[in-house]
Amino acid sequence: MRVAAVFIILWCLFSVCSCGGGSRMDAKFQEIDRLTDSLPLEAIRRLDSINTAGLSEKELYSYRLLWIKSRDKAYIAHRTDTLILDVIDYYDRHRNEGLYPEALYYGGRVYSDLGDLPTALEFFQKSLREIPEDDKYLRFRSSVLDQTGRLLHSLRLDSAAIEYLEKSLMIEIQENNDYGIVFTNSLISLSLLRHRNIKEARRYMDEAVKTSSRLDVSDRQTIQVEFAEMLLEELKIDSALLIIRPLPPIVDSITTPYCLAVAANIYKDAGILDTAYMYARRLTKQIPLIIKRLAIR
Repeated sequence: MRVAAVFIILWCLFSVCSCGGGSRMDAKFQEIDRLTDSLPLEAIRRLDSINTAGLSEKELYSYRLLWIKSRDKAYIAHRTDTLILDVIDYYDRHRNEGLYPEALYYGGRVYSDLGDLPTALEFFQKSLREIPEDDKYLRFRSSVLDQTGRLLHSLRLDSAAIEYLEKSLMIEIQENNDYGIVFTNSLISLSLLRHRNIKEARRYMDEAVKTSSRLDVSDRQTIQVEFAEMLLEELKIDSALLIIRPLPPIVDSITTPYCLAVAANIYKDAGILDTAYMYARRLTKQIPLIIKRLAIR
């Protein structure tokens, strides 16, 4: 009888410790997940410090999904689909864990980086179908709508792109997300501009410019470059010159090639050919860097 009692006590202690360990790991993963948006490199550092050998199957797949997510948020390009396909398969078989839509979304992100846009689009649309109709999933739904719209824009399917981007924009406005409002407006504007719907494009661009005053400097400068291109399309050359003139030396490295191309076109149309030539030459010098960056991705 005493042996049985001791066994029961030990079993209870073991159960409590096991549950406590799982709870601690779940809490750790939740903390890392919160870091992925604002501090993705710190999220990566914390994930890399975890010994995966001791994780349960559930914890291991939480780890793997976070591994993919944190690198995506840090703009580290995905080079293989092996891991994400395994993650998608696991969450497809464990729908009760509620992470299947997110796994599908990152399937789309992986295939976007791999250049397989039709497959990426398929995963984004599957993710949209799986997202529960619940307000707590609104921001995630907006992200999937936005990525779908951007992908369709890349495929030059602008009417379809605008439909998805408009839905995303409605959520961003509802959630008061300035960053989403600015860059969704600007992409809708670019899609309309490509089809020479200049009046509507200007309306969206004006909204992007207005709201960009609440963003950081580099994001504001990116929108200013887009606004300068908008003015060029409207044949308002003097206004475009005024906007673009200070930007080439100060925009961030990601925006620099785009800024140089816009500046070269504006100065060419203004008849200032020596400056247009200077920016065109600077742009050609950027090409090896762009190719190298794409190779790294």
